[in-house]
Amino acid sequence: MNDVMVARGNVWHRRLRPAQHAFAYPFWMVWADLDQLDAFGRGSRFWGHRWRPVVLRDKDYLPGSGARLRDRVASRAAELGADWRAGRICMLGQPRMFGWLFNPLVLYWHFAPGASAPDGVLAEVQNTPWKERHCYLLPLQGQGPWEVVQPKQFHVSPFLDMAMDYHWRIHLHNNEISVAIRNHDVEGAIFQAGIKLHGEPATVALMRRMAWRHGLQAVKVSVGIHVHALRLWLKGVPFLVHPGKRKKLSEEK
Repeated sequence: MNDVMVARGNVWHRRLRPAQHAFAYPFWMVWADLDQLDAFGRGSRFWGHRWRPVVLRDKDYLPGSGARLRDRVASRAAELGADWRAGRICMLGQPRMFGWLFNPLVLYWHFAPGASAPDGVLAEVQNTPWKERHCYLLPLQGQGPWEVVQPKQFHVSPFLDMAMDYHWRIHLHNNEISVAIRNHDVEGAIFQAGIKLHGEPATVALMRRMAWRHGLQAVKVSVGIHVHALRLWLKGVPFLVHPGKRKKLSEEK
């Protein structure tokens, strides 16, 4: 995998019950080695660290102590039981576009020194509209593809309850990236979502095309989430109050 790439492809969602609802859109993200962020957009008027149509700056990701994003990621991984101090850490996320940033999911990949395959992924999840964040550590073994099952620990969608497991399926090989997640409750799969992307070196020409053709992607994703939420509600899928608010209301009673 290159140090900095444009990863293009599709994002898809599929609700299975109590009503069916699905969509898929063209989608792109940035893959960047966290030790090479200073080189991002060098020589381009369209991409960079500030005052550009597309901006990638480490302070937009994973809040916490530490000036460098790499240090913050390694620290969070350590809190979850992984030693990421050595080796390579790469990020897959959306940049800030024309001042707008919206990142429901950012993935940080760790490669041990000399390794060609990752041994772990830190998934930074942000919910809408509460803008809370939570991290899941996904341990990976072998060359992949990898499958990881974890209990849900963080409220994301007001249409999915907390009592379920996440079934992750991750593939990374020859600049091909795919990440899929299935939500399982006691009755089985209820929701599926994923991304399938192909990485290309972030040349100045490609960065310029992506900035002008897809510069409003973050806005479209943000608006689309609310539009599809409305459609789910109109199809009769129950709206669930945030667990924190439910607990507060229960205590007040």
